[in-house]
Amino acid sequence: MRVMSLNIWNYNAPWPRRRELIIEAVRAADSDVVAFQEIRSDPDRDELDADGRRLNQAQQIAMRLPDYPHLIFRPAMHYRGGVWEGLAILSRLPIADQGWVPLTQDLTDPDDRHQRIVLHARFDLPDVSFHLFNTHLSLSRAARLRTVPEVLTYMDRFRGPRLLVGDLNEHPDQAPMEILREAGWTDVWAALHPGEPGYTSRSDEPWQRIDYAWASPELVPYLEAIELVADQPDEDGVFPSDHIGLVVTINVEWGT
Repeated sequence: MRVMSLNIWNYNAPWPRRRELIIEAVRAADSDVVAFQEIRSDPDRDELDADGRRLNQAQQIAMRLPDYPHLIFRPAMHYRGGVWEGLAILSRLPIADQGWVPLTQDLTDPDDRHQRIVLHARFDLPDVSFHLFNTHLSLSRAARLRTVPEVLTYMDRFRGPRLLVGDLNEHPDQAPMEILREAGWTDVWAALHPGEPGYTSRSDEPWQRIDYAWASPELVPYLEAIELVADQPDEDGVFPSDHIGLVVTINVEWGT
């Protein structure tokens, strides 16, 4: 099973070209499930389908990937003019259950003005249920320190192999990430590529690792690989996003 994660940089230009590059990256990665951050809906930019219905960015991508018929998305932050930004999970595999929770917000913190959420999808695989959590944490370190425990509390509602992915806006050696380690979760990149930087931002000049996959203790024995994806520009120098994506490969022959 291959799980991809990518912050798609909302509608930043040139969106039609970047959309095609994102689709190419999903196909090239042979992903079974894709978690997207910074999905937007904007009445002035959304595409219309044949029936005149507005399609947000996740729906636009899904429409062009018929092999991925299962899509869930959830707005996190609402703006003026009917614009919202949030998270999505796109999948080849049926999504057996879904859910989400809001994370707390401190409106007195200028770096914590955006509402953040966690999006959850359950996949019923042979012999076990696999849980995927997708999030995009605050620009504020104080907020990250406050909300990482909230993410853990939500994930602890579920049992079995679990994977947390997303743009966590934090460096690996900082306290918010240590909270995840102390809770028994494993930084997949650090575990499988020790000593390698694995930078994910910015895509044109990568210098920091802020996008992650974290595995629960039950999942760790089944981790096979993690790779950087969507990290190359096209012939005109256009990248799929300002972030580089990740793909985690999991051996789903549980118990073997």
